[in-house]
Amino acid sequence: MTKHFTQASFTTMLWKNGQGTTTELFRLPDPAAPEDFLLRISVATVTGAGPFSLFPGIDRTLLVLDGTGARLRSDGRPAVDLLRTSAPFEFPGELELACDLLGGPVTDFNVMLKRGFGSAEVRKEEVRAPGKRTVDCGGDLRFLYRRTAGGASELWQLSPAEAVTIEAHAGDQLVTVGVRKPT
Repeated sequence: MTKHFTQASFTTMLWKNGQGTTTELFRLPDPAAPEDFLLRISVATVTGAGPFSLFPGIDRTLLVLDGTGARLRSDGRPAVDLLRTSAPFEFPGELELACDLLGGPVTDFNVMLKRGFGSAEVRKEEVRAPGKRTVDCGGDLRFLYRRTAGGASELWQLSPAEAVTIEAHAGDQLVTVGVRKPT
């Protein structure tokens, strides 16, 4: 059964490091520790350079929705430029990353999974031609996030083997998240 979430149901909160805010779109609490999560999907606007919040034991996937992009740096690793056209970037939440903006604020889409809970496949489509779209994604937990050209956003949680049909408009961004639990 599809569940539909709109901006009215999203929660905005401070980043763990206190240097910005994030809008939580979906949270699946950890039954063993309800203040923690097994899965969290969020959107954040990064307005300045600084460190990423640390999330030990969490696997993260990040992609850019708006803005030129960001350069992510970590000691001992090559820098990664994460642009609006880049593939999603996966990294462990305990990795100490610093972020430099490449031309102004960036809005990012973030999927966080407790390590061992499963793996996430995240894909983004920039809608060029308007029309109906049937969107499907694989996984045991499946989500579709739509951000309109006007900035409104919504999230659908789909049942396994379910797809959703939406009216997409030029300029919309569609992000699918498929989480596969370990077997």
